[in-house]
Amino acid sequence: MRIASWNVNGLQARTSNLLRWLAERQPDIVGLQELRTARSLPLRRFEDVGYYVAGDDRVALLSLRPIEAVTSPSGDGRTVAGTVGGVRIVNAYAPNGVKAGTSQHRTKVRWLEDFAELVGVEAQSSVHTAVIGDFNVAREPLDVWAPEKYRRRNLFTKEERAAFEKVIANNNLVDVLRVAHDGPGLYTWFNYAHEAFARNRGWRLDYVLASPSLSTLVDHAVVDVEERGRERTSDHAPIWADLSLGRAD
Repeated sequence: MRIASWNVNGLQARTSNLLRWLAERQPDIVGLQELRTARSLPLRRFEDVGYYVAGDDRVALLSLRPIEAVTSPSGDGRTVAGTVGGVRIVNAYAPNGVKAGTSQHRTKVRWLEDFAELVGVEAQSSVHTAVIGDFNVAREPLDVWAPEKYRRRNLFTKEERAAFEKVIANNNLVDVLRVAHDGPGLYTWFNYAHEAFARNRGWRLDYVLASPSLSTLVDHAVVDVEERGRERTSDHAPIWADLSLGRAD
């Protein structure tokens, strides 16, 4: 089973990219963020190529199998959860926070703290849980191309990192990418400006987090930097984890 996550940075502008990517990478489940689109259009396009769809104008789940027990845990349109093949998938798009020290930043920190509790509730319904999405937080210094430069900036302050760590630690989640890749230089978001992608000046803001039982089934974890290098693509790279679970028929 391939579980993927991608902040598409506007679905209407990326529909053709996403359709091509789905055909090439063939994920079983995809969490999408930052859709910025009407609920029915263009999400219906993905039903036409065999995916079940659950979500709204900010986040969505696509799955080759039916999505059961769909909820929006946070109630604000930033999350969608569903069960697929015995795995509870929680897809999230955290607030950006804008600037450290502002009310928006404090709201972001509270949102992450609240989300940590919501994950615990969602995890009760299944043996396996995957928490995926764009959390707008770089977890560690190796997740930022210049950590000393940005250590007091939004996306990397100690307050938001601590709140995000509660999501992981309080729910015993495993950051699966770091199991396979424990060094610097692996990022998921690159500013369009300043040739950031070409110079590998990025941030790791997107995650696949797995419950302990699910993490033992992870075979491989990938940041799809090839896709980030394509024309007219999102400023985020897709990420995915391959697991030793049955794929959709």
